[in-house]
Amino acid sequence: MRGSTYRRCRCRQDGKELGTKCPLLRRADGSWNPGHGSWYFRLELDPEPVGEPDEEGQQQWRRQYLRRGGFASQKAAQAALDDAKDQARKGIDVNRRQTVAQYLREWLAGKSDIRRSTLRSYTQHVENLWIPACGRHEVGALRRSHVQAALDSLECSPATKQRYRATLRSALSDAMREGLVTVNVAKLVKIAAGKRPKARVWTDARVVAWQAEQELRLAAARDRVDGRPVDEFRTWHGPSARPSRVMVWTPAQTGQFLDHAANHPLYPLFHLIAFRGLRRGEACGVRREDLDLEGRVLSVQWQITESGGHIDEGAPKTDSSDAAVALDTGTVAVLRAHLERQVQQRQACGSAWVESGYVFTREDGSRLDPARVTDEFERLAFDAGLPPITLHGLRHGAASIMHTAGLDMKVIQKTLRHSTSVITADTYTSVFDEVDRAAAEATAAVVPLKARAAS
Repeated sequence: MRGSTYRRCRCRQDGKELGTKCPLLRRADGSWNPGHGSWYFRLELDPEPVGEPDEEGQQQWRRQYLRRGGFASQKAAQAALDDAKDQARKGIDVNRRQTVAQYLREWLAGKSDIRRSTLRSYTQHVENLWIPACGRHEVGALRRSHVQAALDSLECSPATKQRYRATLRSALSDAMREGLVTVNVAKLVKIAAGKRPKARVWTDARVVAWQAEQELRLAAARDRVDGRPVDEFRTWHGPSARPSRVMVWTPAQTGQFLDHAANHPLYPLFHLIAFRGLRRGEACGVRREDLDLEGRVLSVQWQITESGGHIDEGAPKTDSSDAAVALDTGTVAVLRAHLERQVQQRQACGSAWVESGYVFTREDGSRLDPARVTDEFERLAFDAGLPPITLHGLRHGAASIMHTAGLDMKVIQKTLRHSTSVITADTYTSVFDEVDRAAAEATAAVVPLKARAAS
């Protein structure tokens, strides 16, 4: 199977492209001019039959060639040529013109190396946007303007547009490795940066405003049902009164919640999240072999996630998430007591006990459903009379507690296992400001000023 690489451009003379004969392709010393033209490859494929055999059984054949271009370097063109050869040897029709729709569906079918939740997200993006908007184009003819127009048609936040683009960018990166395209046009599209939501503390003033809004919502709900009982829990999550999508309890509010939940079977899990900042899936996925109570350390190795009704077990969210988390003596005591109760549960269940290996389980030892954990948390928070936060907000609250205790940003980042301290600072700036103002007031109050006493 013969193939070669060459350099050409699209300069024209007398209405014809000069191609490989353009004098600007080389410098005066004969070397290639990197600022002009691009690299291509040409691969001779097996000949294809032309028409039917004649009366004597002789078949006419026609030579076939695969040409692809636009590569930035000869090395890239050679790599694409080698890939094309490998595909041709495997019987793949490398000369077939694929549409974006055909390629994306084949790409999704071959994505066996990603989480189920990620595949579900990719599929949604492909079917809802990329195929309807760009599916008719050939993969090699897809342009930045096509992608830009598709994203501009979306009525959603910049962060959501970024996720849609990321899906197409991943698909086109694979297409580049296969030699189907030479430029990842999804990378050329400009989208306004999606701002990370700021975490804010439920201060006394915010709680008062939220309670007033709750009363109005409940009154409106009662009017709609003509005096019949209203499910107050369903109105508890009213977003209109929340200063931010990410709300955080004060340390006192966290303590109120933990006191209220002290006798709940999931209390040890909530305690661990509140003090050590684990994510929901990481807490659900703690295995007994990952927990060293003598050494007071927890190794985050697994997570249990739920998406679209499916529960998956796998590695943590990112490489930085897979790390050791130090445990305080109070948390160690809570976990030790929990494991002792779990032994008693195992004995009570007998042969019905499911040996899942997880620290936090259902009553029969089987793994937890993360959605159920969230439901239990929200019900407990509501019953405790607290303003609403998400279960992930309990992790955010751990940052506030650590900052209140005087830990610096790097230690907080390490405990929460963010990839950089920039993420930690950007997410919790407003939370830390609240704590710092309280510290400033407490510091000023130490000095006994007569003027202040007189006022």
